[in-house]
Amino acid sequence: MNNKLSLQLNDYQSAEAMLFTDEVGTLVFQSALMRYLAIESEEIAREFETYINLQIGSEKFIESLCAKYPKFGDILNSEMLAFRSEFETLTK
Repeated sequence: MNNKLSLQLNDYQSAEAMLFTDEVGTLVFQSALMRYLAIESEEIAREFETYINLQIGSEKFIESLCAKYPKFGDILNSEMLAFRSEFETLTK
């Protein structure tokens, strides 16, 4: 599974483009997180949240999270694809 969303913001590497990318990434992650927690049991949700709190900031955080929780990985990928589709529609 490819967990990287590559959007070209007119090939700019400006601070504004980087801020936009960070904000979008956060929104996509939060959306996937809410969708995942809504379908899982309380026990799995607590385990998932604990895992996030222990691993956040690690070099391969997203990759390890998606490997340990494949349903979350699928939801995250779905959210990224949906955002990309919407972004492409708006920029045409």
